[in-house]
Amino acid sequence: MTEAMANHRRQRSGRCSQLASLAICLLAAPSFADTPSDKKAAWEWGFTLGVNSWSDLGDVQSTLGGDFDEYGFALDMFAHKEIGQWGNAAVLVGADLGFFSTDSGIPGIFEDLVQRGVYLTPSVKLRFGERGKGHLNLDAGAGWYNTDFAELNCNNYDPFIGGPICTEIGDTFDANAFGGYVGLSGGFGHSFTMGLRVHFADFGEVTGLPTVSGDLGGPIYTLNFGAVF
Repeated sequence: MTEAMANHRRQRSGRCSQLASLAICLLAAPSFADTPSDKKAAWEWGFTLGVNSWSDLGDVQSTLGGDFDEYGFALDMFAHKEIGQWGNAAVLVGADLGFFSTDSGIPGIFEDLVQRGVYLTPSVKLRFGERGKGHLNLDAGAGWYNTDFAELNCNNYDPFIGGPICTEIGDTFDANAFGGYVGLSGGFGHSFTMGLRVHFADFGEVTGLPTVSGDLGGPIYTLNFGAVF
């Protein structure tokens, strides 16, 4: 009787050990399975600042005198998420919101005109290499582009930002277009990024001011430096 009870206890102990081992495996399995998906689910976002070159804008001439500079400044903000692999490249999808502006010597009523531009594009990246260890991206996006010529008064001082604020006095030219860009970007550290892009958008003939010539199309080149988080 005693031996039978001992055998019964040993069988129960063995079953308990098997159940405990199974429970540990079940609890550990989700953590291992979640690791790759968590890596893919992470969003990366950032911003870049740089310069733009727009030869068509530099060719705009007005009978009012003066002309637009060919070079200006550019700002781009973006967010992307990795969704999978395509060959040896990681595929990231997201969106870009960008701004670009150029000064001119064309007189308005009170101030010289300034060119302003904005774009909002869904975008995709093909990434070769690993972020943080050196990588290269092939970039492309397409969506809405807008540009206008505005007269700005930047003489008011804002103590909150510690500098001048600009108020729009008048809008001389405003045009929307479907456009897009292609480019190369990359980085050698975890956060630093730089890129060169070529934007294409056709805004048509300049209206709203007397011009000698003025058809605004692409390409618009931007060279940007910034950070990714």
